[in-house]
Amino acid sequence: MTIKELHVYPIKGIKGVSVSETLVEKNGLLHDRHYMLADKMGQMISQRNHPILTQFIPTRENKAWSINFQGTQIRIIDNSFLTNQYEVEVWGSKFFANEVSKEVSQWFSERLKIPCRLMVMPSKLTRIKTIHKPPFQTSLSFADGYPVLTLGTASLAVLNQKLDSPIPADRFRANILIETSIAHNEDVWADFRIGEQVVCRNIKPCVRCQVITIDQENGNKGKEPNKTLASYRKFEDGICFGSNVIVMKEGRIKIGDKLTLLP
Repeated sequence: MTIKELHVYPIKGIKGVSVSETLVEKNGLLHDRHYMLADKMGQMISQRNHPILTQFIPTRENKAWSINFQGTQIRIIDNSFLTNQYEVEVWGSKFFANEVSKEVSQWFSERLKIPCRLMVMPSKLTRIKTIHKPPFQTSLSFADGYPVLTLGTASLAVLNQKLDSPIPADRFRANILIETSIAHNEDVWADFRIGEQVVCRNIKPCVRCQVITIDQENGNKGKEPNKTLASYRKFEDGICFGSNVIVMKEGRIKIGDKLTLLP
């Protein structure tokens, strides 16, 4: 098994960026879900209610992110944020984060047509999640629930065989797409090494929401693939596809790296 694709999503909910290599830290891939848009009540803004987020396109340049939306742009400089903090919430997890800048918040507010702020965490240890496997906790970015999301190509291939119209991997917004030969084998992995440095621990299959029914190219919603997945991937917790992972040992990974299951 090898790494086929790597993706980071610098702002939670917007389009991702493909990278050929990246640093993997305890709270996920470098730059992944580093920022989050929150409404005035501190609630996260996501594609679930704002599919137009699919039209915000990030580009990495000179230690900053340039975000393009329908021909307009804003620049977000690394490590730049205001001192004022606000309480934000991600799926029941509440913590304090810093607003990046009034200018950036206003830019997003005008384009989303709702008052909002672009938020960043003051520390990589701002958000700590309790988990049911050792080490029983992990640091976390603005991601929904776990630092890394993996998906096997064989799982996607089986789904696409069942669909009338095949869908690309970007529907699932995974960080690491792995070249696999057995569908949903990622469900049952324990610890695994990527390349020579990084060691990850599989925690559980990823429970999916309505976001996977949104076409990431145009923001249009449909019934698939949830309708088809419900016929063979619905469990007690919900529809599962891909796997949630924590990072046990940090390091660098790249496309083509071998994935080795550990005893």
